[in-house]
Amino acid sequence: MRINRLTYRGPERKPVIVEFGDGLNIVWGASNHGKSFMLQTIDFMLGKRDPLDMLGEGSGLDQCMLWLTFSDGSKLTLQRAVAGGAIETAIGHLDEIVSGANEYQKLNAKHDERKTNFSTFLLDRFGFRRAKLLKNERANKSSFSLRLLFRYAYINEDQIFSKASVAISEGRQPTAEDKSLLKFLVTGVDGSAVAEVPTGGELKAAKNAKLEVLQELLSETQSRIDGSWTDEELEKEMGAAETERDGAEALVREHQEAIDAARASLVSSSNQVRETEANAADLRAMVVRFNELRSTLVSDTARLAGLEEGGFLLRKFSVMNCPLCGADPEYHHHDHELGMLEAQQSAAEVEIKKINAELSELDAAIARANMEISEYENEIAKLRPTVETKRATFRELQGDDRGVRARFVEATETLRSLQREFDRRVQADRLEGRIEKLNETKVPGRPKAEDADPSLSTTEAHEIAKVVKRVLVAWGYPGVDTVIFDLKAHDLIIDGKERKQNGKGVRAILHSAFKVAILIYCHEQGRPHPGFLLLDTPLRAYREPEKTDTPEDREGDAELVKAGIADRFYAHLDELREIGQFIVVENNDPPSDLASTIKQIHYDGGHGLL
Repeated sequence: MRINRLTYRGPERKPVIVEFGDGLNIVWGASNHGKSFMLQTIDFMLGKRDPLDMLGEGSGLDQCMLWLTFSDGSKLTLQRAVAGGAIETAIGHLDEIVSGANEYQKLNAKHDERKTNFSTFLLDRFGFRRAKLLKNERANKSSFSLRLLFRYAYINEDQIFSKASVAISEGRQPTAEDKSLLKFLVTGVDGSAVAEVPTGGELKAAKNAKLEVLQELLSETQSRIDGSWTDEELEKEMGAAETERDGAEALVREHQEAIDAARASLVSSSNQVRETEANAADLRAMVVRFNELRSTLVSDTARLAGLEEGGFLLRKFSVMNCPLCGADPEYHHHDHELGMLEAQQSAAEVEIKKINAELSELDAAIARANMEISEYENEIAKLRPTVETKRATFRELQGDDRGVRARFVEATETLRSLQREFDRRVQADRLEGRIEKLNETKVPGRPKAEDADPSLSTTEAHEIAKVVKRVLVAWGYPGVDTVIFDLKAHDLIIDGKERKQNGKGVRAILHSAFKVAILIYCHEQGRPHPGFLLLDTPLRAYREPEKTDTPEDREGDAELVKAGIADRFYAHLDELREIGQFIVVENNDPPSDLASTIKQIHYDGGHGLL
C-alpha cells in the first residue's frame, strides 16, 4: 500500500495538503514544525483510537483525509474527524467523502474479528488472514489486529531511541504477544493451534472440585457396603457361591441335553408311527383298487361265458329238429355261418382262461397286500405304547426343567449380589487412592501450556539477522561482521554488542534497520506486509549534541557520521521504492545530491505543517 496524500480540513480554513511520493519521502526541517505530528496523523487515520491531539496552529481544522493506493492499483480515500470516532471510506481519491460516495462505508476503528470494521477491512486488503496471537505461557490469546501490525509500519521518536527490544510495543521486555506477532509476520504461524491452560487459581479450584466429587462418590459407595462381612469372609462366600453356580450350570446343561435327547427320540418314534400308518393306508387304497379291478374281470368272465354258451347252443340246435316248428335240420334257414360261431366260441374260451389267470394273480396280490397291512397294523400297535412312554418321559423332563433352571438363577443371583458387594469395596479403595493421589498433587503456581513459546526458531532468527546485515552493509554501518537476532531479548546483537548497550544514534539506526529488514524479508518470502514504513528521526546521530547525551551517545554518533551513513541510508531506501514506501522525518538537512526519485518536504523557520 502507498500513502499518496494527507489533508487537514476545516469549515473556515484552507485545506492543508501534503503530497507523498511512492518511494522515499524525507520530511525535514527545524524542530516544532509539525513533522512528527504528520506521522502521528497518519497513525491516527489508520485506526489509532485516541483523539488526534491537534497542534495549536491547527485551530479550526476538524477533519483529516488520507489517500491510499493498493498494490492492485485500486484507490481508497479515508476521512475521519479530529475528535476521533468512526472512519469513513470510499473508493477513489476524493476531495470529500459524502454518504453517497462509491462503496461508502463508515467503519468502527476498534478491531472485532466477528464483524467488519476498519481493522479487518484493511487487513483483508493487505492479504492477512484472521489469526490469534499468544499472550502468555498459559496460551491465552489475542486477535491479530491492524494496530498490532502497525508496530512494524510506524516507529515514533521514543521507540526508535529506546533501549527496549525492537520487537516490543511498550515496557522493557518482549511479551509472548510481541514474539507471537513477529513469528506470525515472518512465518504465517500463529497461536490458534495451541491449547490454553487455566490459571493456578483455576487449577486449584478444579482440584478442590474434583476432591469434593470424589469424596461424595466415596461416601455414597461406602453407605452401600454391607459391614457385616469382612473381606476374607466375602471372598470365601464368593468362592462357595461360584462353585454352587457352576454346579447348577452343569446340571442345567445336562438336563437340557436329556430334554433334547428325549425330544429327538419322541420325534423319531412318532415319525415311524406316521410312516407305518401311511404305508398301511397306501396298501388299503391299493386293495380297494384291486377289488374294483377283480369285479370288472369277474363281470367280463361272465359275459364271455354267456357268449360261449350261446354259440354252443346254436351249433347244437343246427343238427336237431327245430324246437319251435319241428322241422328237420335240412329245412332250417340261418342268417350266419356255423363256422363263425365256432370261432367266436373258441375265442371266448381263450379269453376266459386268460382272465381267470389274471384273477388268480390279482387274488394273490390282494392276499399279499392284506398280509402286509396286517403286519403294519401289528407294528403300529407295538409302536404306539412306546411313543406314549417317550412323550411322558419328555413331559416329565420339561416339568423338571423349571426347578433346575430356578436353582441356577438363584445361584447366579447370589453370586452377583456378592460380586456387587465386592465391586463396591474395590470402588471405595480406588476412590480413596484417587483422593490420596489428588491431595498429594501440587498445583503449579504458573502453569504453562505445551508449545506455548511463540519465539522464532533459531533458523528463522538467523535468516532475519542475515537480512538485517544486508541492510546495515548497504547503509555503510561500520564493522558489522556478525549480526545476531537474540531470541531471549528479541533484539539485535552487532559484533557481540547488544543494541541497548549503544548510544541513542546507533540504537535508532539499528531499530530502523530491523524494521526495514522485516519489510524486505516479507517481500522476499511472499508474506503480507503493509508495504510502507514511517520512521521518526532514524538519523539522530546527525543532530547537534544535547546536554543529556552520554559519552556512549557522542561516541556512537561520531562513528556513524564519520562513516557517512546518511548518504547510503537514503540511497538504499530509494532503491527499495519498488517494494516499499518510506516516510522519514529528520531535523537535519539531507545530503545535497539526493536522487530525483526522492521526494523532499521541507519546513523552515517560517513555514510549518499547519
